[in-house]
Amino acid sequence: MPASPEATAHGDPAATGAAVAANGEGSLETKGERTQNDRCAASQLYSVGFTCRSAFTPAFDAQFGLKTAGGFADRVKVDVDYDTTQVEVDDLVNVSVSVEFNPPLPMEAGMMVVDVSVPTGFSPVTETIAEAVQKNARIKRYDVAGRKVIFYVENMNPGDKISFGFKVRAMYPVKAKGVTSQAYSYYKPEIRAETLGKDVTVN
Repeated sequence: MPASPEATAHGDPAATGAAVAANGEGSLETKGERTQNDRCAASQLYSVGFTCRSAFTPAFDAQFGLKTAGGFADRVKVDVDYDTTQVEVDDLVNVSVSVEFNPPLPMEAGMMVVDVSVPTGFSPVTETIAEAVQKNARIKRYDVAGRKVIFYVENMNPGDKISFGFKVRAMYPVKAKGVTSQAYSYYKPEIRAETLGKDVTVN
């Protein structure tokens, strides 16, 4: 059901704009269970003093499943943008990062890990990364691992968005293909999103 215009991100679960479709699947199984008197031995079937009764008692087994589709894949959105696609060796390139958390149901993301990949031929400028962390109190720390810059962001609630940036330096001539960056919940890795950057050429 689409969100009403009056809904808010912290109130109505549908207010995040992510639609969730649900459908139920059910099954009802019937079977007969035979109950038998212990006295019904073969040698006693013709005995006048015994009453042998055997009956079928119906038994029911009901199962029901609920499936959801849509919405959950869009709960996190991450964008990583390089401000140019043509540079010279030793040029600095601005990298802009933004992460949005818009779950279809009220929930917390927990700590978010923002894993930004740096294209081949570029090196992150650590001074600018430290500056970005200092300016944004929600970023608790960062790691530089090869051509990856990993930011750890405090708990995100529905409707939260964080944006920051840093610089990378072109090290040598190369035609670098776009690389994939991602954002995911540290404690709930199923909450994740990816983005593919643009190709960049260093002359």
